[in-house]
Amino acid sequence: MVVNVHAHADQLTAYLRGRRDAEFLVSDEREGLLETGGGVKHARALLGDDPIFVCNSDYVWRKPGAPALEAFVEAWDPARMDALVLVIPKDRTVGFDGSPGDFYQDDAGRLTHRGARAQAPLHALGIEILDPRPVYADPRPKFSLRDIWFRSADQGRLFGLQLDGLWMQVGDPAARAAVEARLT
Repeated sequence: MVVNVHAHADQLTAYLRGRRDAEFLVSDEREGLLETGGGVKHARALLGDDPIFVCNSDYVWRKPGAPALEAFVEAWDPARMDALVLVIPKDRTVGFDGSPGDFYQDDAGRLTHRGARAQAPLHALGIEILDPRPVYADPRPKFSLRDIWFRSADQGRLFGLQLDGLWMQVGDPAARAAVEARLT
């Protein structure tokens, strides 16, 4: 597993070094944040050119049934997809208060961004399978994966996967407190 470090990098690296349940490789961004796309591009030597999972660390979930990542592997179709993104209806999320939502999804599973529309029914969570080659081809060192998603959506190659359960964002202290309250 490749772990991107920036904040608390020394602490996280020491923690990962002590783990024995998987092999962890560190992609260091202490020189400056590269955003999600730039972070993947920066880690290319560690990731390779085959499809990869990208998982942001600021989400937790309660989901019944098969493991979430297993469902992604089953749904992934590289012939049709540049990315398969986890999308969840807004009413099954915690920690997104006031967020307008991100995407609409058609019957085939393709995603389109809300664009100028005020609201969209689905939140994109930071879990996906991604063909990294479009990311590597972007000339910028710092950019968001959303830029890649939007290009893929324009080509009909951005798909969403909806999973059951409650999905919670814990990326800031207020959201973390809401999730802790919900879990207790």
